[in-house]
Amino acid sequence: MKELSKQLNLDSVIETLKNTKIELETLTETQLKEIVSMTIKDSLSKDLQKKIELSKINYLEEKEIFIKNVSTSFNTLRSYKNSLLKLEEYTRKYNIEILELTPKQADDFIYSLSILNLSNSTCRAVVNACSSFFSFLERRFNSIQNPFRGTKARPKKKTNINYYPSKEEKEIIIQALPEKLSLIVDIITRYGFRSDFFPSLELSENEYKSTSKSKEIRGFFDNETVKKIRNFSTNKKPFAMLTPGAIQQETRYYITKLYNQGKIQHIYSIHDFRHFFAISFYKETKDIYTLSKKLNHSSISITETYLKGLNVF
Repeated sequence: MKELSKQLNLDSVIETLKNTKIELETLTETQLKEIVSMTIKDSLSKDLQKKIELSKINYLEEKEIFIKNVSTSFNTLRSYKNSLLKLEEYTRKYNIEILELTPKQADDFIYSLSILNLSNSTCRAVVNACSSFFSFLERRFNSIQNPFRGTKARPKKKTNINYYPSKEEKEIIIQALPEKLSLIVDIITRYGFRSDFFPSLELSENEYKSTSKSKEIRGFFDNETVKKIRNFSTNKKPFAMLTPGAIQQETRYYITKLYNQGKIQHIYSIHDFRHFFAISFYKETKDIYTLSKKLNHSSISITETYLKGLNVF
């Protein structure tokens, strides 16, 4: 009977509240003070509860787990580490608890990146890395929400205009480069390798072995290419003294000089010679399957997108 009486009283209260129009203007000063006090207590209680939940999260431990599992690529891992480091430096500077970052604070962090004179693509990479980390935390902890999701502060992606050298420009560049860079560019235009292929390249007679984007690559060079490499170096690893970054920077230095002298139309990157190979091979063979294998793409759809970006399709 007591339980029934309690339910009837509760139903009565709900019915009364449902049919009663309550406005703040109709409340007495005492009632308003009570509501203000209750609201403040409720807000503080929620804030305290959130801080308690966040205090259970070991930020450094979670970051280490995230970095270990985000990618097997060394360059990608370094990019993610550097991106989170920028966010950590920002939050320390403005005394912000990084796990309590709000959408507004996330936007302000993105805007601050422009002061560092970072390119749009670099800013986007930083934002994407930070957003990925918070999405990772969000899946693991109910108290975390990704403050970067849906941000409009992220720089817009610029439409890339892909240039690649003509056959004449390729020859001009190869002739002007120092021997080691000339040989590397020549090999890229013949086989389509990335610059990270060369430092780990091992050559045994005509057979080569290397890694690119953390994938092992094996194959055979033609006799002409082997002869050029052996004339340059008889070491098993002929380009071991170089790094991908050094190859890119040194090549760009000489190509910029050629551009300033008016001998070529654009300042080409080392990757543009990979474009040269892809376009030349496809125009000659129309064999996208073999091209995909040579470019070390994981699927033909990636090669199709690659060629579309070069205006081949």
